[in-house]
Order: sequence, then C-alpha cells, then structure tokens
Amino acid sequence: VGVPTAGYLWTATETPDFLVKVGESGGPTSAAQLQPGFAGGNHWEVTAFRAVKAGRGVLRFAQGRPWETNQPPVDTFSVTIEAR
Repeated sequence: VGVPTAGYLWTATETPDFLVKVGESGGPTSAAQLQPGFAGGNHWEVTAFRAVKAGRGVLRFAQGRPWETNQPPVDTFSVTIEAR
C-alpha cells in the first residue's frame, strides 16, 4: 500500500536481470475514497514482471517521493525470486 496522494510511491530499486517490468496499476483501498470530496488516503500498488529466462535474485522496492532524491526511503521491501 502506498500514499500517492502525498507523493509516496513504490519503485523497484533492484531488479534481477531475468525479470522485465511489464506494467503497473493501482487504486483506492476503500470505496469511500471514490466519494466526492474525499481527499487523501492509501492506495494499492502493483508492479508486474515477466521472467525472460531462468534465474534467482532479489527484487527490491523503496517507497519515497521521486523528487526527494537526497532523502532515505520511508519504507523498503525485498523478496527473493526464483524463475525456472
């Protein structure tokens, strides 16, 4: 979950060479966010990858504001991926 309304986005910071990014999607986490006058709120975010060959590696994400390049991420996430 991210907070894109405040500029906080998840970005892949390390991608194994056997993965290719194929898309991104996102949306509100509650129906209330779709009502007129609602401001802010968390959003779900999905980044899709396709394995182009076999391999094993770490996929890392960082959450932050893209324009704040001198700031550390507010959150990080990593997962080991194995494609056969």
